[in-house]
Amino acid sequence: MTCKLCGAHLEDDMAVCPLCGAPRDPDEHPQPAAPAAPSPADAAPEPPSAAPEPEAPAPDSPAPAADASEPAPSTDEPAPEAPASDPDEPAPAEAEAPAPEASDTPDGSPDTPAPPPPEAAAPAEAPREKRRTRPVVFLVAALAAVAVLVLACVALLGGRSDAGDGADTADTALSSTDDETDVQEPGDTASDPAGDSETEAPEDDPVAVLHVDESGAFVAHAYAKPAEEVTAEEVAAVVATCGDQELTNGQLSFYFWQQYFSFLNTYGSYAAFFGLDSSQPLSEQMYSETQTWEDFFLQEAVRTFWQVAAVGRDADEAGYQLDEATTAYLETLRSGMEQEAEANGYTVDEYVQTVYGPHVTLEDYMAFGEGLMRASGYLSQLFGSIEYTDEDVESYLADHAGDYAAQGAAVDDPNLVDVRHILIMPQADEDAELDENGNPVLTEQNWTDARVKAEEIYDIWQSGEATEESFAELAREYSEDGSASNGGLIEEIRPGQMVETFNDWCFDESRQPGDHGIVESPYGYHIMYFSATRDYNYARSLAEQDYVSARQEALLNGILDGTPITVDYSVVVLPETVQ
Repeated sequence: MTCKLCGAHLEDDMAVCPLCGAPRDPDEHPQPAAPAAPSPADAAPEPPSAAPEPEAPAPDSPAPAADASEPAPSTDEPAPEAPASDPDEPAPAEAEAPAPEASDTPDGSPDTPAPPPPEAAAPAEAPREKRRTRPVVFLVAALAAVAVLVLACVALLGGRSDAGDGADTADTALSSTDDETDVQEPGDTASDPAGDSETEAPEDDPVAVLHVDESGAFVAHAYAKPAEEVTAEEVAAVVATCGDQELTNGQLSFYFWQQYFSFLNTYGSYAAFFGLDSSQPLSEQMYSETQTWEDFFLQEAVRTFWQVAAVGRDADEAGYQLDEATTAYLETLRSGMEQEAEANGYTVDEYVQTVYGPHVTLEDYMAFGEGLMRASGYLSQLFGSIEYTDEDVESYLADHAGDYAAQGAAVDDPNLVDVRHILIMPQADEDAELDENGNPVLTEQNWTDARVKAEEIYDIWQSGEATEESFAELAREYSEDGSASNGGLIEEIRPGQMVETFNDWCFDESRQPGDHGIVESPYGYHIMYFSATRDYNYARSLAEQDYVSARQEALLNGILDGTPITVDYSVVVLPETVQ
């Protein structure tokens, strides 16, 4: 699925676009009026691949939210006296610091809107006219709206296979550089009198940014400098070359800040748990033992340029052209930039420079956006042309059965199911006592009242049309679960994914489409409607996704191999304009 606002690729568990922050499907599924408290879960999966995981997170770092579409598996502990609300909400990760608040979206995943750039990350207001305001929010939103290639090939595929997964590129690069010596700092005249030596990189990752001494220890450095000190010559300096495409410092600024804001949009307040403080210089914060966050974003910015340039060259050879809708969007973006600049007292070039540094222009910005859109469109076309058979997937599954079994997805598991439910939660008395966690203590009468209400709603359904459609309407009206806005539907449930009673009802061997009933869980009473059994199980589903991803990765790597990149990090200059 793609974002309705910016066209970015959305994984199944994404409730909001990690680039522009738009809800997954705002028109078809409006957001619920009030957020619901998260429910307990046993574990949380790794964070989405839109941004990397740091090599050494702090001990108290929480795991990102769990797969957000279902109740957690039950444990042997007694049911909680007070429900924690949605069974299909993710659990807050175990950590000292609280997770950001979340509200449910139609697919049950937490709606964590992409935050605007923090105040500390915005440039100072222009001193010339009081009516001028900071253009950061609009410019970054516009940037996010065109930066779709990052999800299409960096986050989705994790970059080149020989450089490791997206979360592990730094690890792989570091492990391959134990013998690297005399790596130069940018413009380090002490060891590089000419100031123009190219920073060495491991052979298997030509865009790696590394600054280590002979012993492999990190050497402090910084690429950023005050914007007013950046010269036109520095902006025009060529950092990387790929085919006939050159990446200057001016264009690099767009790629660099796109990486930065994409990370913030993906993780929001979780960014701090990964060791990123938006109020501090990136060059003073360590991403790994031998890379700063500035190094990391720089490395990924150059990697994205490589992909844009290489895919763009392939698109040229194939005669690919942007469609009319994309061309029209780019023109709308241009006019929007011009209007925003005028409204805030800037020329349009000044407006761009306020965020991305001196000497760049609107035309530079538009060229960046068009390059991303064109490469993304062409790559999507290539990915869409990949053909495969059931036999291909079954063979892939057989080869990786052990890996999936280790993930709790056995090849002989029951098939996935789709279920609708209406959750009625017991309501505590106004004068209820609070437990040790500050939650109101529920009485037996509270539970009885909830049961009576559930039975009344169940009777309403049975005495009416008693169809799946009428059940969905009642779910929208009465359910206290996050799936209410989607008619109570939870899709592709796998065994063991739900709380025990919910799970047992779903996977009863006799269960057939159209079956219905009431199930009690620690959250309340679920009026159930069995919608469908899929013709595949969880392992088969994972295998198909992984098989297609492997084919996509091979396709992209083939393009990159055909258009290598050369990089000279010694000339990099990043204006201190946003940080």
